[in-house]
Amino acid sequence: MNPWMSLWAAVAVLGFAMVFSVPRRTLPGIMALAVAAHLLRAVGLEQGMALPAASLVAALFVGVTAAVVAPRTGEATPIYAFAPVIPLVPGTAMFDSLIGLLDLAAGVGADTATSVDQVAVDATKATLTIIALAVGAISPTLVLGRRIARLVTDQGSLEG
Repeated sequence: MNPWMSLWAAVAVLGFAMVFSVPRRTLPGIMALAVAAHLLRAVGLEQGMALPAASLVAALFVGVTAAVVAPRTGEATPIYAFAPVIPLVPGTAMFDSLIGLLDLAAGVGADTATSVDQVAVDATKATLTIIALAVGAISPTLVLGRRIARLVTDQGSLEG
């Protein structure tokens, strides 16, 4: 694992966030969250987790962090929950499955059975990872959202 590669997640999320006009004051937090999620997934992969499982853990981290941070900053939870998971999208598996599918359609490839199996594996891995990212980023807000918002509101009224 090269931890410096995770810094590219900050660049990717910065571009995505700028395109969708997230508030500038949230950019450092979003970038840090993307790097942390990328590192967390890389550690999970090194520990032998499958890509969808490691991505789910990273997305759950993002989702829980977003559910806690967003109410405290007065921002909408999706600002912190969605952008940081974009660098976790499995582009390589998606690309490999599409190239394999095109090769099958063109009749290229020595062993068709192996090619079909590899296309199915790559497509399944990509699909499960995308589902894991969506579930991980959204479920903490759905489960904890109101409780966390209430907790932040209660603390704010106690402090003031």
